[in-house]
Amino acid sequence: MGKVGTALACSLHDAGYPVAAVHDVRPAAMERAARHTGARPCGSAEEAAVLADLIFLTTPDDHIEGVCRQLAAAGAVCRGKRVLHTSGACGLDLLETARRCGALTGCIHPLQSFPDVDAARRSLPGSAFGLTVEDGLKEEAKAVVAALRGFPIDVSDRDKPLYHAAACMASNYLVALVDAVRRVCGSFGLTDADAIRAFWPLIAGTMRNIEIRGTVASLSGPIERCDVGTVKRHLNAMGRCCPDLLPLYRQLGLLTTDVAARKNPAAADRLAAVVEALSKE
Repeated sequence: MGKVGTALACSLHDAGYPVAAVHDVRPAAMERAARHTGARPCGSAEEAAVLADLIFLTTPDDHIEGVCRQLAAAGAVCRGKRVLHTSGACGLDLLETARRCGALTGCIHPLQSFPDVDAARRSLPGSAFGLTVEDGLKEEAKAVVAALRGFPIDVSDRDKPLYHAAACMASNYLVALVDAVRRVCGSFGLTDADAIRAFWPLIAGTMRNIEIRGTVASLSGPIERCDVGTVKRHLNAMGRCCPDLLPLYRQLGLLTTDVAARKNPAAADRLAAVVEALSKE
């Protein structure tokens, strides 16, 4: 089940869905989900699937196809059953064996970060859910999302990898970027805790601005002002104290010049000097 599966089972139970059965290779995780939902803890995925009409496969991506094949071979999926996975990157081809058995197939992917089960349950309300489902399953999938107090976005099978790449950039790469900020702060003496405490209001304020105003209107800072002198001072300091992060600074700076050009098209000539500074090795 994992963190996502446990969070979905508990949240759907709280929303009034009867959870018939659960299975997890980790007994403690399975017992937790069974205890909260009243579901039967099962010793195999096949046993659990036989008891359910709406089946969620919340395994790691590399195991989805194999588990689905096992269910089909055991006769645990058939016409009238609905089989869903929760992978952001993978398509419905992983559920082909269930479809051949007559089941409807789809994917419901919560567009949210889940460091642990409790955080996952708190984060689900208000989240987007990427839906990639067969036509006959669309309305039911939307009802599941509504029960989780989220909102659906349609993602075609072909676009799943791009959709998931965007999700990784918005979440995982943001974590890596903030970690890079922490490292720069360490070079001038801030502890990890002080760095997060000092810069978090700036990060949170920027995110609020983006939510309200969009990306282009929210841009500020030296590149938006075409302040090439400040950018050069940044480059010199990064090269001296954090040389391994200098390529990242340059690449992000070049991306920022593109946003700045869209915010102020009349500044193209002045932005060219910033681009030149950022492009020099």
